[in-house]
Amino acid sequence: MPPPTAPQVVMVSVPKHEVSLALEDILMPLTQLHAQPHVTPLVAANPELATHLQQVGTLASQLRDVISRIKTIDAKVLASSTPPPA
Repeated sequence: MPPPTAPQVVMVSVPKHEVSLALEDILMPLTQLHAQPHVTPLVAANPELATHLQQVGTLASQLRDVISRIKTIDAKVLASSTPPPA
C-alpha cells in the first residue's frame, strides 16, 4: 500500500484588524444583561435564569467597583504591559 500523500497547504493573505477592549467594555453590558429585551422570553420560559442573570450583573458591578478603587490607588497597575502586536 503506498504511503498517504500529504494534503496540499495553500497560504492565503488575511487582513489584520486591531481590536482594543477595556474591561469596562466587557463589564458594563454584563451589569445590564438581565434587563435586555431579548432575554425577557428566555426568563419567562425559565424563571431560575433571572436569578442567575441578576447575579452576573451584581458580580460585574462589584468587579467594576474594585477596578475603580485599584485605579485610584495606582492607574498603572491594570494598564496593559505589552504593546499590541504589529
